[in-house]
This record gives sequence, structure tokens and C-alpha cells, in this order.
Amino acid sequence: MGMPRTFVRKGLSFDRVTIVFKKGAAASQARAFVADVLHRAHGFRTASRLTDVLARSGGRFRVAIAQQKVRALTRRLRLLIEAGLITLFVAGRRVPDHRRGPA
Repeated sequence: MGMPRTFVRKGLSFDRVTIVFKKGAAASQARAFVADVLHRAHGFRTASRLTDVLARSGGRFRVAIAQQKVRALTRRLRLLIEAGLITLFVAGRRVPDHRRGPA
């Protein structure tokens, strides 16, 4: 059974966040930046899993993030979304690229 889109654990609501990395010359820099953002948003344990999971999954990383931290996470990753280096899904919905219009 996969990770649900939203769930409650110990009184906190969590959303499933999926980050899909695009292939290209700047992919390694995008992974490093996302690891830094995840470290700030959700701690070292989550960020340290990033490279291992990406190696096995082919560029897709899923993690549960507390709903109160999702807004800050999307704001920090906005630059990579608009540059086309990653695609971000929160609770099964794609975070739109405001530069290109609605998704």
C-alpha cells in the first residue's frame, strides 16, 4: 500500500509531497538545492534519504511534509519549478508554474 495523500499522525496533518526531477545539465544542482530546502523544512533525516531514493526511483522523490510547512516548501522551490527543473505535487495536485499559467 502506498503513502496516502493526506493523513494525521500524533495530532499533526501531513501531505504527501512528490518531487519529480527533470533530466538535464542542471539536475545535480537541483537535487542539491532540494536537499537543502528539505533539510530546512523537515530535518536532516528526510533530506539524507533524498539521494538514495532518487537512485532507486529514477528521479521521483516522495515524502510526507507537515501541512504547516508545505507553503514554505513550495515558496522555496518556486524558482526550480519556474525554471522547469522539477515538478512538484502536493497531496496529488500539481503545483502550477505561475509564469506559464494554470496547470
